[in-house]
Amino acid sequence: MPSRKELTQILYEKIKNGEVAHEGKLFPERKIAELLQVSRPLLRQAIAILEAFGIVEIRGRDGIYLQGHDLKNVADTLLLFSDWPLDIFPQIFEMRTILEPQAARLAAQRRTTDDLIKMQEAIRWMCSSQGGSSDSSNARYAKWNKIFHSILARATQNQVFVRLMDGVLVAYEQATLTLGRENFNYSSGMWPPESVDEHQNILNAIESQDEEKAVAYILKHLDLAAFRIKGLTCKFNIKMPAESIKWRGEYQAENEERENAN
Repeated sequence: MPSRKELTQILYEKIKNGEVAHEGKLFPERKIAELLQVSRPLLRQAIAILEAFGIVEIRGRDGIYLQGHDLKNVADTLLLFSDWPLDIFPQIFEMRTILEPQAARLAAQRRTTDDLIKMQEAIRWMCSSQGGSSDSSNARYAKWNKIFHSILARATQNQVFVRLMDGVLVAYEQATLTLGRENFNYSSGMWPPESVDEHQNILNAIESQDEEKAVAYILKHLDLAAFRIKGLTCKFNIKMPAESIKWRGEYQAENEERENAN
């Protein structure tokens, strides 16, 4: 059985060669799984990665369609996200802090109605994935978290920007899942409830085309994400980018208030 990375590369090659698609639409999941001799859950993970790269688009019951982008170096990019050394993790995160604020600003200017609908759908799935601490729940949340940020990047309407962001996001998702939830700074799964609210605030600012709020909310989200994974620093001696004292303090105060209420 191939790994997720291996299957993604195999599927991408099959798509390029026209072996699993016809007239711009992929064969049904069951048929592709049989052709590649893999399980459907593993196939869905590979398809989700290709969707994040903008190669395919999942349209619910209507099927999976090719996006039509000529991404010649996607296979080379996919080689990078499997086994990131721990000292690379803060560099991946730092790239997010560099790219995503500008993505939020451009998205607020250029987003389409379709972008907004897709980001809201990603948030809905993130919300439904919370409340469990199983690996499948964490992986599902990670998938939709990545898709949200990938759609945000696409809302910039700049394909070069999308390529840069997608590589960073796939690497970040793989790194966090590889490190495992036991290394993070909270106990009820890998992503706490307030993370969904942070994404909703980002979306609301983009929808209202408020560039400054969009940038502020994405910075706050990234800052709190850095704080939430600070357990990595203690266990693996990894130094994360500097955090905002103001937002970190607010997050700690909110957590204490929540715990006291319970």
